[in-house]
Amino acid sequence: MCPIERLADRQRAIELVVSHLNWGDLPRELIPLESCLGRITSESVRAKMPMPPFDRSLRDGYAVRSADLVGASEASPSYLSLGREVIMGAVPDFQVNPGWAHPIHTGGILPKGADCVVMLEDTTPAGHMVEVRRSHQRGDNVVISGEESRVGDVLIGAGTLIKGPHVALLASQGEERVSCLRLRAAVFSSGDEVRSLGETLDPGTIYDVNGWFLVAQLRQIGIQASYGGVLRDDPVLIRDSLLSSLEDNQMVLISGGSSVSVRDHLEGIFSHTEDPGLLVRGVNVQPGKPLLAAVTHHGHRLLLGLPGHPLSCAVSFYTFLTPLLEMGLGGEGWNATKLSMPLLKDLPAKPGVEEFVPALVPPDGVEPLMSASGYTGILSRCHGLVRVPKDRETLRRGDEAEVWLFR
Repeated sequence: MCPIERLADRQRAIELVVSHLNWGDLPRELIPLESCLGRITSESVRAKMPMPPFDRSLRDGYAVRSADLVGASEASPSYLSLGREVIMGAVPDFQVNPGWAHPIHTGGILPKGADCVVMLEDTTPAGHMVEVRRSHQRGDNVVISGEESRVGDVLIGAGTLIKGPHVALLASQGEERVSCLRLRAAVFSSGDEVRSLGETLDPGTIYDVNGWFLVAQLRQIGIQASYGGVLRDDPVLIRDSLLSSLEDNQMVLISGGSSVSVRDHLEGIFSHTEDPGLLVRGVNVQPGKPLLAAVTHHGHRLLLGLPGHPLSCAVSFYTFLTPLLEMGLGGEGWNATKLSMPLLKDLPAKPGVEEFVPALVPPDGVEPLMSASGYTGILSRCHGLVRVPKDRETLRRGDEAEVWLFR
């Protein structure tokens, strides 16, 4: 068993867990393009053709030779003979000779002999001639084949969370399918006071929030998450449920029971795992301190115990699990967008602890929303989190603050 990090710095804890993960042989599957949004690429996607695949016009206008427009201006325009039109979707069977201009549309193939395109706005038809009122340089209003990417260039890296622009990029290469990771997770909640949906609430009981939150968030980042339900505070039941789920899932998450009371059983269960076993016992984050992380099955499985309070559980997901997955899979596009923005009001902080505070982000700055860790609905109303480093005390209105925007 490896030494256990107790109340570790968040980034240190993430790096420790990642260093023991061995996810290089995760299952893969080919996913149709129309279904790949939100999935995770299993390998780099390389360009099979240059982009763009041919020299093409960026504007409606005329394909010309820049040498024919030297000195052209409003006061002294150039006049070119009007030639044949470039047909869309077809390779021109002519070339542009000196003194000629050929009508071309946006996206049309640039004919041989032409090195730029004159926009319609800079021209006036004049019978069989075209008046051009502006000089041009070689390459104006034209994109050259391979200018954006060449054959063999990496377009999308392995471990990338596929978003809309990635789908467009895949389509531009004619990719009908993409190889994606098949990463599975089982999600449980625990607590005698927690009820499943459909059950009657008695005094002192609540519906399961964390389990459904985690399933939804995991699915949003391409992980095939299954909901295992609510486990009562029975250490044998919890142990058997978690360990059996590790057989078919690369990750098993459970919320509740990760703290230190007599009814919190997870540390004892996690402590009996091995290869390498329990690695993290608490992180120095507020909210989200009672977090447990174990790696088992020789690095092939991740076992994570998250806080039971809804806000604490959510903060742990955004600030611990998401960056851990991004680092562990060597990808990109997972983590929150991070910005520096001025605070719109003072933000009290506790020195020595890294804090994350829910916040609104209007156009003129960031407004922290003070809340308790047991709050449920605040994350649905805010735009992100303000991060307060552990070496800072109260942040004042107008101070620049680090903001993590939700995906």
